[in-house]
Amino acid sequence: INNLITKFYNQTSSLNNDYSGVFYAPLSTNSLLRYVENKGNIVFSGFTTSTNFKVAGITTALNTNYLNVMMSGEIALYNMMFNPTQTPTAVAYHATTNQNDRNIWISGITTELTSGYSMKNGMNDGAIYVAGVNATQNIYVAGLVNYNKSGDLHHKDTQSLPKATIGIINSINNANIKSTYQTYSG
Repeated sequence: INNLITKFYNQTSSLNNDYSGVFYAPLSTNSLLRYVENKGNIVFSGFTTSTNFKVAGITTALNTNYLNVMMSGEIALYNMMFNPTQTPTAVAYHATTNQNDRNIWISGITTELTSGYSMKNGMNDGAIYVAGVNATQNIYVAGLVNYNKSGDLHHKDTQSLPKATIGIINSINNANIKSTYQTYSG
């Protein structure tokens, strides 16, 4: 699969919670993406929304293995207002709570690598830009994966050199990531 399309979202665009640059699987069935590259650009600009959403250069689908997958296009979010609806019991929205559906998640490959799945020979050689987003919640940006719930190095015998068999293996984030925000971590 080789995607060369540039998709531009603005105030008149219909949005859903997740945007996948190449592959969409709403039921999170077991999938293998092999030899996939997204050369296209994904742009969100000039709108106000209360919709919580995720943007991934390749896919937001869970239960997916990746083999030789590459993002070489650009992802950009700028000049937008993001104000999700708060529930009466909600106090704080950050990565240590269970309220992570009230944030913006931007990733070059995928938002979550599910436990027991792998990304082998993955690469983000594109760019991610975030500017002028007026958000009351958090914006999480990752070159490859926002949540890595996979990997097996922590289960290895301490007497031998560890070698990963699942998780993120031989993958590189070479993305140009830029933000206009002064406070950031990572």
